[in-house]
Amino acid sequence: MASEAIRWTKEALEDADLEWLEALPLAKRRGSVEFVHGSNHDPEQFPYIFGSPEAAFALKRIDADLVFVGHSDRAFVFAEDSGEIVQAEGEAVVPEGRVLVNVGSVGQPRDGEP
Repeated sequence: MASEAIRWTKEALEDADLEWLEALPLAKRRGSVEFVHGSNHDPEQFPYIFGSPEAAFALKRIDADLVFVGHSDRAFVFAEDSGEIVQAEGEAVVPEGRVLVNVGSVGQPRDGEP
């Protein structure tokens, strides 16, 4: 699936699109909120955050109160105070303390349900 998506994307994007994408920062900070594709501790390598151990590791390496990540295509919310995933698959939960949100996928969900 991934290789098909890469092939399609290369054909669909024009040079101006590629230049715009290449100019985007790997991480973006707005106040106490961080946005990054893979993980904030090494954005150039696009590490995966699949669950609690990786989320805790990422949160320890940044001072943001709220971190949004993607790349793994698995949606969940991790609360530092509880040390566990507090939400998955659509439940609305507002955890306390610093939080990492894995936003899931907009194109290649790993659960097979686009």
